[in-house]
Amino acid sequence: MLLKILQLIFCVPPLVLSLILYKKPYRFMAKFHASMKQNIRARKLYTRVILFLLLLFHYVYASGHAGEFGILVSTVICAAMFSFKLADRCLSRLHDSMGLFAGISAITLVSCFEPYLYTTTVTAYYILLAALFYPSAPVTAECDDEEKAEGTTTHPETISEKKHDNHHAMVSLKRTKAAFQKLRTVIIIKTK
Repeated sequence: MLLKILQLIFCVPPLVLSLILYKKPYRFMAKFHASMKQNIRARKLYTRVILFLLLLFHYVYASGHAGEFGILVSTVICAAMFSFKLADRCLSRLHDSMGLFAGISAITLVSCFEPYLYTTTVTAYYILLAALFYPSAPVTAECDDEEKAEGTTTHPETISEKKHDNHHAMVSLKRTKAAFQKLRTVIIIKTK
């Protein structure tokens, strides 16, 4: 029973956190995305944390379900994530391509109904959620070029305003501020 609760703990918090934090105008999310776009070490740390969580999930699952061969497929995926270049390429491609993201999501939903593919489903689930917060390839390519990144390191909020950026935290924050200013002017006009 404890192993089933632990398996549930591995599935629910990432979903809740992604629902709370994705495309929200929080200042720390803007800083998180700016550091992910500008610094390759931050992206490497992000992929390592995802890999660590996946390996921990595999350990919990394997300790409760010894002898199942369904874990082998997801173990191969985890082994491929040890290569940062491959993980970086896959996560940025998943982030940039809506069709690929939707296709893998559909395959993940279908594989939920096969009990032997449970670990593969959870692995794909973690990778899809990680791809949501991963920066897009054009932005990271711009920031890897030191000449272009010099001007944006002093003002990290300028990177979030790019047209090809899929996370609009700073833009949403500006829209919210503008809406509050309009509301304030309407209230002031009505009170006069």
